[in-house]
Amino acid sequence: MGPYQYRPLDETRGELHLLRLQPASWGEGIKLHIHHVPLCDSLKVGPMPTALTRVLETLPPGWTVYETLEGHYLFENTLNDCCSWTHPDDSIPRGTYTRSRNNVNLEHAFEALSYTWGNDTETTPIHIVDVALGTIGDLLVRPNLATALQHLRYTDRERVLWIDAICIDQSNLQERGRQVKRMDQIYRFAKQVNVWLGPESKEEDSRRAMEMLGYIGAQVEYSKDQSYLEAPSAKEKGWFRPDVEIPLTDQEATAIRHLLERPWFSRLWITQEAQLANELARLYCGRDSISWYHFRRAVLALDVKQSLNALLPLPLLAKVSNLVFYNRSTPSLKMLWATRRAQCFDSRDRIYAVLGLLEPRFSMLVNPDYNITPAATYQRACQTWLEAYDRLSFLEFCDMPKGGCNGPSWVPDWSKALPREPMTFGRFASGQSCAGGARIIDDQILEVIGVHCGAISWVEESEQREGHGTWEYWRRISKELIRFDEKFDESSDAQLDAFVATLCGNRVREMYPSHIYWPTVSQCRRTLESADGGGLRRTETGFDAFQSSVQDFTHGRRLFKSQDYIGFGSQSIARGKMRLVENN
Repeated sequence: MGPYQYRPLDETRGELHLLRLQPASWGEGIKLHIHHVPLCDSLKVGPMPTALTRVLETLPPGWTVYETLEGHYLFENTLNDCCSWTHPDDSIPRGTYTRSRNNVNLEHAFEALSYTWGNDTETTPIHIVDVALGTIGDLLVRPNLATALQHLRYTDRERVLWIDAICIDQSNLQERGRQVKRMDQIYRFAKQVNVWLGPESKEEDSRRAMEMLGYIGAQVEYSKDQSYLEAPSAKEKGWFRPDVEIPLTDQEATAIRHLLERPWFSRLWITQEAQLANELARLYCGRDSISWYHFRRAVLALDVKQSLNALLPLPLLAKVSNLVFYNRSTPSLKMLWATRRAQCFDSRDRIYAVLGLLEPRFSMLVNPDYNITPAATYQRACQTWLEAYDRLSFLEFCDMPKGGCNGPSWVPDWSKALPREPMTFGRFASGQSCAGGARIIDDQILEVIGVHCGAISWVEESEQREGHGTWEYWRRISKELIRFDEKFDESSDAQLDAFVATLCGNRVREMYPSHIYWPTVSQCRRTLESADGGGLRRTETGFDAFQSSVQDFTHGRRLFKSQDYIGFGSQSIARGKMRLVENN
């Protein structure tokens, strides 16, 4: 039998390849039927419920309402924290506050698979039949996909699937680019997304991990405004509260850690695939499965706990919680930064793999093209950003070390991770102004108009820091800066407040009232002033948040001073350089 030959898709009909996984017993060869269907006919959107504010007006005293991550309304009795999916007033029609599921066209209904491609040193042949032509051919797939198909296959009926490695002709770069552009539609329109984490591991006790995550998730609800609530059917009262610990044994915590460390959670493409999936999505680990609905709530519940078992590292939980909690209002550049450590084989996918999560104003103008280099991909992205927004926000990423991308200096090399969070993510006014007349000359030179604000007179010698800087170090620096200029001759609380707020990147409770574990500016100031910890003690919650914020924000940056201002800049900043602000 020869290799399978793809039949071209009809782009005018919006076609995609779908697979019918043929039923068989365990261990038998994998056989797929492939056919073409128009994606646009796969789904019809159901009616939307009444707006949350309107529903709130119908509630009796002592009740409030939240919207869950999936768009469902959850009613809470504020007197006893009890929750219900049913409006407390029986006279309110259920249809006014219940979200209808989208109606899937059964003729073209399909499930999408999210998985890791894995090792390419070994391959397994699968038989593919083109239904329209009646032709048969073999296609080589990697072991992880072959194993997934064995586990997902039914014994008595077909299963209709969309799988990127098979449903996109990977050798056809034009088709690959067009289908990547539609990935967000594919995962949104799938009747169910199946996440394949890999085979069961008795050594890592993956079955117990799946059981515990499913059970924890069934006790908790989570709203779009990041409120933790008790699930209406919860058996464990209080587990939703951030200050109530979940009694995990060492064995259970270790099993969960092993599961969350699986390669799927580190892959770049899964960010889009998982976050666009509907509430019917399921996670599979061998023959065990739990709903994505419960999994995401379990992760969010574990992440908020302040005294977790040491066997469940907070950085690991934070990484996975960022994956399961998707805010549709996340700015595009922040999404590119948030996925900086996720892994991908093709560095062009730093842009393409998250297109479905980026702002449509930008993403609609991006056309994936695998015929151009990564450097050209990033340059096009910057040009598109400038065209869409007339802003130069992408320049904040240009402090990354250049790798194999030999583009202009104003084009970030997104194949390298930015070692620090950009300043432009909502905490500072600088960098938010319009580009005002910026233009690109000969595809190489970025010309901008700016205002001269002064020259840099002092720059921190960052190599003098110990690690990320100690409290004693920043305390000494603050005193030096306050004496540098007549403006700071008489130190005031307001001046020191401004310094400590800048030091931690404005991650203070005054800026973000909902972050109850962040310190106030006053607490930060007292911590910096007192060598003996007179502000926040190390045992207090806010101390860790302040210390972490200072380390994160100052890492990779240097403190500088001009005649009238102090601030943080890139590592390349130098004394005598001019400071410019974009002209509006």
